[in-house]
Amino acid sequence: MEITEQDIFVYVFNREVLSQDKISAIETSDKYQEQIKFFNSLKKELAADISFYDKIRIAKKIPLYKVPEFIELFPLKKTKTAINNQVLILAAASPEIPPKFQTKTFIDNEKQFLIKLVTSEKESKIFVFSTTDEELHKLRLIISPGEVEYRMKDNSQPLILNGSVNAESIKIGFY
Repeated sequence: MEITEQDIFVYVFNREVLSQDKISAIETSDKYQEQIKFFNSLKKELAADISFYDKIRIAKKIPLYKVPEFIELFPLKKTKTAINNQVLILAAASPEIPPKFQTKTFIDNEKQFLIKLVTSEKESKIFVFSTTDEELHKLRLIISPGEVEYRMKDNSQPLILNGSVNAESIKIGFY
C-alpha cells in the first residue's frame, strides 16, 4: 500500500478521515516516524497561541488544515447609555431631548478580537480591533439577530451603518 506525505499529514491532524488500512500501515512501519514527528511538532506549534488571522493564512498554504469560517463574539457587559445633561433651557421653552449614544463591547472566547458598537438614532459605527494590535484585512462581519453580513477592507476605519443597530452577537471572518 502506498502511503503519501498527505496521508501522514492526515494521520496526525485528522485521523478520522483516513482509512483503517492506511492507519495500520503507518503505525506498523518505522519509515514514517520522522515525518510523523515533524507533523506532530507542527501540530503542537499550531496549538500554541496563534492569532485567528495567522491560522487563516496557514490554512491557505496547507489545504487540509481547517479553521472555523467565523468566530463569534458576545457582549462583554451591560450596555451603557450616555445622555448629554447640559441642556440649555430658555424661558417658555422645553428642553430638547439630546441624542442618545449606546455602546456595546463584544469579545470572543479566545480574546483575540474586540468589537465596539456605538449606536445613535441616526447611525451605528462598528470598530474592530485585534487584541494583538495587528491590522486586519478583508473582514466579514455577521450581525445577529438577522444574520446580516457586511464586509470591510480593513479595520483602520469603522464600519458606518445607517440607523440604529441592535446586535446580540457578531461573527467575524475573513474573505
